Amino acid sequence: FALTMSVVSQWCALPQERKQALFLLRNTKAPFDSTAGLNGFKKDDFKDLRLLLKELKDFAPFVIENQTEGEENKDESKETYNTKTFKYENDFDFNGILYWLGTEKGKVTNWTNPNDSKIVTVKASSGLTGGSTSTMIGRSWVSSYSKNEPMSWMEIDFGTVQIKGTHYSLRHGYNVADAYLMNWRLEGQGQHSEEWEVIRRHKNETTLKCQGRTGSWKLDTNVFYSKFRVIQYAGNNRPDNYLCLSGFEIYGTVKY
Repeated sequence: FALTMSVVSQWCALPQERKQALFLLRNTKAPFDSTAGLNGFKKDDFKDLRLLLKELKDFAPFVIENQTEGEENKDESKETYNTKTFKYENDFDFNGILYWLGTEKGKVTNWTNPNDSKIVTVKASSGLTGGSTSTMIGRSWVSSYSKNEPMSWMEIDFGTVQIKGTHYSLRHGYNVADAYLMNWRLEGQGQHSEEWEVIRRHKNETTLKCQGRTGSWKLDTNVFYSKFRVIQYAGNNRPDNYLCLSGFEIYGTVKY
């Protein structure tokens, strides 16, 4: 049959996934005998799929090559990430991911709290009695704590940055050696998930028992998360339910 402009027009109107399917079948030996999902093409228009695709390629090769193979490469690019590894050395050193984000990924020397610059988003389960959501991920000690409510938590949303953690650090956020965290979980949430997963659980921990005291812990996970939260599942040392934090940092591998 003669390839007409009508057929070319119909080809161009096909959804991209249909074009891709036809392109993959270009070299098959089986004759075309089905019209399912071909958006207006009929069996009587052409009996042999190979002939259609051959003439299409001869008549307008850009239709097949540019609109199918190019789209395939475009899909592959969606899975391409930059990666970077951050190695823990000391509590709140200059090697952490929040420090990196606060220096515009190493482009400037002065650190700005990434919650203030909206690079990350910090939330708390309740309004804070002392400090702010920014001070909960700060780099210096201040008095920073939640209301006295059970299951209090602090959450950090890293947006498009995904993290596979190896270590994380916390700083006690109360003005005396009291009300320090003892029972909490570090949890993570994947970029396309609504479920929180426990990464590490702490029970009767006493590392943070002094004013401004810091602590760091290893993480054992192979999962990339874009959100993290510290949730106090049982009372602090008093015991009551104030969640006292004036610092959070995390280390590991990032995809961004």
